[in-house]
Amino acid sequence: MELILGIANDGVAVLGIYAESLDGKVKVGGNLDAEEPRAGQIRQASLILPKGMDGQQIVLRAELEVKGVRAGSRRTPTVR
Repeated sequence: MELILGIANDGVAVLGIYAESLDGKVKVGGNLDAEEPRAGQIRQASLILPKGMDGQQIVLRAELEVKGVRAGSRRTPTVR
């Protein structure tokens, strides 16, 4: 299963996007460089979820890193 996201970043911070299983055992994702996408643009990101995740609820997490300091947030959408 593939999860496709549209990402907007003002270009100041490194942006990390992660999809996790509710129990935290499965985690996929990665980082976009500080200048990607360029300010005012949308970048498409694709996360390939492992087999068996179809129809499962996941946690979608974003982290910003500015000058080596990291901050995160959590959302719990249902992916079907």
